Amino acid sequence: MPTILVVDDSAVDRRLVGSLLQKRNVCTIEHAASGVEALARTLAMELEGTGVRVSTIRMGPVATEFGRGWDEELLKRMLASWKRFGLQRNLAFMQPESVAAAVVSAVTAPRGACIATIELQPEGPADP
Repeated sequence: MPTILVVDDSAVDRRLVGSLLQKRNVCTIEHAASGVEALARTLAMELEGTGVRVSTIRMGPVATEFGRGWDEELLKRMLASWKRFGLQRNLAFMQPESVAAAVVSAVTAPRGACIATIELQPEGPADP
């Protein structure tokens, strides 16, 4: 569901969505995220000029409780398939604070500016 935030007397509508690239073994959440993003693009067009700004944040993997109870073998197969298809270059995960910072960036954009989309991915390990 969308989250409505009020900043400086104006409503700012922002949603957190998944990547446009679908991943194997999580098709339900990926397709739902694509639908939410399509809704956000439509809302942005309909609300343009009203003071309501719509931003989407495409998040890569975030270290949360989601998936913690999953079977370890399933997780290994899933991550291996993502890497094979180029969807997960490394095993890095972002902290929730990184996502929060991106949300704050979108929500606090100055009047007259709308950050339409933020693609947020974890930084991979440094090469030696």
